[in-house]
Amino acid sequence: MNINIVEDEVTVPDYAIINEEVVCGFFGPHRFLSNFYPCRVGVYWLGTLFPSTEHAYQAAKFPKVYHKEFVDITAGRSKKLAREIVKADSSLYDDEMWCRVKDTVMSQLVFQKFTNNQDLKEMLLSTGEKRLEETNSWGDVYWGVCKGTGKNKLGKILMATRNYIRTIEL
Repeated sequence: MNINIVEDEVTVPDYAIINEEVVCGFFGPHRFLSNFYPCRVGVYWLGTLFPSTEHAYQAAKFPKVYHKEFVDITAGRSKKLAREIVKADSSLYDDEMWCRVKDTVMSQLVFQKFTNNQDLKEMLLSTGEKRLEETNSWGDVYWGVCKGTGKNKLGKILMATRNYIRTIEL
């Protein structure tokens, strides 16, 4: 079953596994783990407040002058806008540089998401010791896992964030 993550916030696809040990797929009650999930208190990047980590992550690929364009749109639209900007003027995006910094950018944004929003922090901590995996059907094998293959970088960042929050709250 393919899920349109932009439009469907409720459906849990067949490939999602949620049990005592793992959360594989950020859908239904675990949608809050998705970068597309809107934050009550947003995340900042270079002085601009974004409504979700996806908005900020996509904007971070470009010079600051473009960041405002990513604020008042949906998370899904922010992803499309990033592609459109690159297509219109590829000089605005340095893929080699982005590949060197994208993990750090994502880590910072995810950390903000869960430390700036008490409700989201509590929900993240409620996942206990479960392995978090961004299982998906759209082929993302860098941030997630598709058809059993992938680096699951987002899941690893979420688990590291969860562990760090635990240590600073002792």
